[in-house]
Amino acid sequence: MQIKKLIDNQSDRLTLIFSGWGMDSNPFSGLTHSGADLAVAWDYRTLDFDASSIFGAYKEINVVAWSFGVYAASRVLASYEDRIARRIAINGTCTPIDDRLGIPHAIFDGTLATMDERNLRKFYRRMCGSSTVFATFSEHMPQRPVSELTDELRTFASYAKEMPHAGFRWDFAIISDNDAIFPPDNQKAAWHAAGCEQVCISGPHIPDFADILGRYIVDKPRMAHRFALAAESYEREGGVQRHIATRLFEMAYPYMLDMTPDSIFEAGYGTGMLTRMYAGLFPHARIELYDLVPCSWTLPPNANAHTEDAESAMACAESASFDIVLSSSAMQWFSSPGAFMRNSWRALRTGGLLAISTFAPDNLNGLCAITGRSLAVPSTESLRLMASSAGFSILELSGESVSIGFDTPAELLNHLKLTGVTGLNHPSPRTAIRQIMESYPRESDGKLYLTYKPIYIILRKQ
Repeated sequence: MQIKKLIDNQSDRLTLIFSGWGMDSNPFSGLTHSGADLAVAWDYRTLDFDASSIFGAYKEINVVAWSFGVYAASRVLASYEDRIARRIAINGTCTPIDDRLGIPHAIFDGTLATMDERNLRKFYRRMCGSSTVFATFSEHMPQRPVSELTDELRTFASYAKEMPHAGFRWDFAIISDNDAIFPPDNQKAAWHAAGCEQVCISGPHIPDFADILGRYIVDKPRMAHRFALAAESYEREGGVQRHIATRLFEMAYPYMLDMTPDSIFEAGYGTGMLTRMYAGLFPHARIELYDLVPCSWTLPPNANAHTEDAESAMACAESASFDIVLSSSAMQWFSSPGAFMRNSWRALRTGGLLAISTFAPDNLNGLCAITGRSLAVPSTESLRLMASSAGFSILELSGESVSIGFDTPAELLNHLKLTGVTGLNHPSPRTAIRQIMESYPRESDGKLYLTYKPIYIILRKQ
């Protein structure tokens, strides 16, 4: 296996792309990626993987795997589950050569038997799906000899015999509807059996990697900058967020009554909306607060504020070191909610409580309908599975809709700006703003509504 760093932002976060068969680093050379370093892996004739040199001192590692790279990543990363945050699988499965769950044997065998320069080009053409995509791909064509690619295919055939299924937890499986390499129906069947969140998109086997990185890899430095700009106005404008924090506290409170916690962990404390609700109940508890943005309000006397990524902090927390873990309106920005739940279970003492509010995939659906962009977050059912697989007993799991109305598109956009919740995860923010100004729908009362879809989760470590 070869790995090359394409972008070095001197970041403490890494995005590692496992490319597909027949690739090298060339097809990825034009990518941009802010907020993290970017590296690409290829050539799976061996699965040698030196984690210490690759992962180094990175605090967060996100993985995007494509095609046969899904299988390769699943094999080499299985021993490093605790180091990987977000895991995105694209147009591949953990069972790469299989008549029902991968590429059918007859198609794979035929490709291997006829591999030459001419058929390689035909493969690339099928992979791209259209002459336009193929023309773009041709500008950064892989530079590997056919003999090497044939050996790589033979190696995959041997992998499929010795270990036909590679077990690894993936957060999202992205499936292109016009994939002419990995049959979409086989992908759906494989990921359904694995209990993985599926996202169906339009396109060929090769995806738009720039779009994937923009949608699914959280740019935490950019997010922190955005919320820092809104710190002064958040308390005034964040009525919905205050409602959500209050509702979360009301749901968790009955389960807190019989607790005398020594230590509490809060992820994404923001302006202290939730903190002020519970801090007075437990004056003798040590409260550790984590947020990417520095604290700008007066802390309770028993609280310590850390300007640090809460996910990374929880991953490093000692086992059985907290009695309560709380987070309101923050987990939607986490790279891996599943990993946070697993780490919380480990960090909680027996009988400990985890209380979280996050948002559903259709949050701010009016914006999503216009811009075509939505939060890459797990569904309610996926959250249920995450909680159960982490070992928690589910005390509460429910959602609601909370709408706020505006008279003009400008007021709506200003609200998003003043709360830091832009909702405009769009490659061209100006285009998105223009679309909203021109097309945002009015309801029968003449107002424009933002509809938030919070999800509340109360869990117990038995």
